[in-house]
Amino acid sequence: MSKPPTKIVERIARAVGVPDLVDRLVGLPGADLSSLLLEVTRRRSVRLAPADLLRPDAAFPPADFDARQNLDLVSAAYRAASAFEAVELSPICPVGTNTVLGGIDQMNVLATVRGSEVLADPTTALALLAARRPRPVRLCASARLVRYQPLPHAWMRRHFRQFALVTAGRIDPVDALGEHIRVYLQILRALPAFRFPGLEVAVRDFARRADVGALLEPLRGEFPEARFVVDTTRTQGDGYYRGLAITLSAEADGRRYPFGDGGFTDWMVRLCSDRKERFLGTGIGTEVFHRFFAVQT
Repeated sequence: MSKPPTKIVERIARAVGVPDLVDRLVGLPGADLSSLLLEVTRRRSVRLAPADLLRPDAAFPPADFDARQNLDLVSAAYRAASAFEAVELSPICPVGTNTVLGGIDQMNVLATVRGSEVLADPTTALALLAARRPRPVRLCASARLVRYQPLPHAWMRRHFRQFALVTAGRIDPVDALGEHIRVYLQILRALPAFRFPGLEVAVRDFARRADVGALLEPLRGEFPEARFVVDTTRTQGDGYYRGLAITLSAEADGRRYPFGDGGFTDWMVRLCSDRKERFLGTGIGTEVFHRFFAVQT
């Protein structure tokens, strides 16, 4: 069910003398609406002066770290995920992708006037790709994302890079999640320019059906530098994740900072209309590495 128009939208509709303006625009065929919005954008753009291009916005400044160092990080991620097909994602996906699959408010992503939206989550785009392919399938991608939700910290940007893994098909949840965790921990081991004090992998089973012990026990022997815990208190993602979910975090400045998250969702069930299909999507936000975990030289 759609939300009622905001007061700002209601004011605009009254100002142009069309109280049901939004309903009329929503009812237009997609091609007609795109043509209308493109013409509005074209006319507004030719009225701009060079000084207008310098207006501040949190989405415009570049990231505040050395791009070469980030390239090394991404290269290490792809090497660790050698069993996954590496995909160079398009910077846009169908409009509504994150709303339909992830339940994300459309106001938190950057929609275009051409029926698309700027990539806001690589796992949703990879889910669309996986649904079109024979399964099982394993995909990975590094992508720069744009999101428009409120920024809780001054250092944050509306754009950031994330490295993501997805596994889809009639898969074993414990095996699939174990593989994702191994890839991420191998990535961290391959980054001499970063340190991850108090590294922790927390696993939550929202469905309360998986053998989490069978998942964590071999990992403890393989990665003694990490602490593995069964999280029974996490509520974030309840109703969103359908089974196992993980959080990766480490400590800096006396605080714990999460940098990885993900889990099983029902996206493949809905995309393929097959209740036996499973989808695991996880990701790590590499911007946090530069901010909190870079080795000081």
